[in-house]
Amino acid sequence: MKRNWFILCLMCFFALISASNNAMGQYATVTSSWIDTRGKASNGEKALVIHYSLNVVGCYGHTITASVDLQNEEGVFLFNKNHNKLTASNNHEIHYDDSNVNDRTLVIPYSKFNIPSGRNTYYYQIIVTDKVTGAFLGSSDFSDFELTGSSSSSNSNSSNSSKTQKTSSSRSASFSDLRFIGGKNNKGEDAFLFYYDVNLKGCNNRKVKVQLSFKDSSGNYLYGKDNKKLIWSQSYDVKSDNIKFTDKSFALTFKQLNTPSAGKNYYYQFAAYDEKTGDLLGQSQRIEQYIGNAVVFKDQRLNLNDVEDGVSAVTYSFHLDFILPEAHDLKLVCALETDKHGRRHHFADGREMIKEHYWKNDKKWVSGYLNVCMGFDYDEINPLPGKHTYYMHIYVYDGNTGKYITESSALSFDAEDASKR
Repeated sequence: MKRNWFILCLMCFFALISASNNAMGQYATVTSSWIDTRGKASNGEKALVIHYSLNVVGCYGHTITASVDLQNEEGVFLFNKNHNKLTASNNHEIHYDDSNVNDRTLVIPYSKFNIPSGRNTYYYQIIVTDKVTGAFLGSSDFSDFELTGSSSSSNSNSSNSSKTQKTSSSRSASFSDLRFIGGKNNKGEDAFLFYYDVNLKGCNNRKVKVQLSFKDSSGNYLYGKDNKKLIWSQSYDVKSDNIKFTDKSFALTFKQLNTPSAGKNYYYQFAAYDEKTGDLLGQSQRIEQYIGNAVVFKDQRLNLNDVEDGVSAVTYSFHLDFILPEAHDLKLVCALETDKHGRRHHFADGREMIKEHYWKNDKKWVSGYLNVCMGFDYDEINPLPGKHTYYMHIYVYDGNTGKYITESSALSFDAEDASKR
């Protein structure tokens, strides 16, 4: 190895200033909650009744909304018979800077439920928002409860029950090739891109909705800077009983991300639903992803004729925009791979073909960008026999959390053509 191809330029540091409703002294705490699975609505109908009390601070003169979400064990929302999300909400006018809302109830009649037969565990969460602005003020933890679904009219329609189960079992969705990289959305904005492939079976002439959501280890949703849950959905008009949609993606932009002060591990998950019935067709595994250190690639390009001191090299140059908390160091890894799925090529001595560079962040809440060029001399490549396409890939590793936090797109070149240069 004649030299380590790495050029680094560090520019434009400035302190990151963040603000939230909590920072402005506006928040709500769910001080208590409990659930009565044998409750009744005001008309005497059997119902699920959720009791709660709140402490609301800094919201004098505002009207707040307390609502409840119901989910199954997979984190999928429950739907009513009209295929709308099963929920209930109350509005409360706040007359003091420090107010208590005591022993109120959220009521959902069982006649609205559409749950599978048998005894199953479900979860509820109370969420408090400002009615006018929609700003998130607080939420309870997730709490579990059990319900027994049946074919009786109290939970589901007996004539539709077997039909729904049969149809659901004949329709399915499976996810593959899940990837997370930095890039741009279709508006040219810096974004984290979450790619997926989805294979749909038995869904001919139906609309299928694919949803991406984020939760922390406690099951709480990730909220953006607009205080709305970070949940995306895409719809597909399916025209075959066996079809695969490939290389699809959702984009999480920097301006949406409410960056935690020290970063945080979240779990993201894809799920597919029948838009008409609300049936869950399938979902991906939960994938742990470190989100909070905003790192994104820009201006990526491959240089096939990079020459220094008379030595030819192939290099990958890029800008790396970032937001990093105090003392989080980065390791940049440049890899030469033999296919687009990340299979590593090797030096002549058998080592994986990677080059690494460590960058130490010694400032608190800094942001800026790195101008980087990394690569390999041509005489290091140890080409495979015949014509072959190689891929150069950059990975970003957080040295403090011990996790890879993003990666670049893979740029390709032909080994036979490169050897003639």
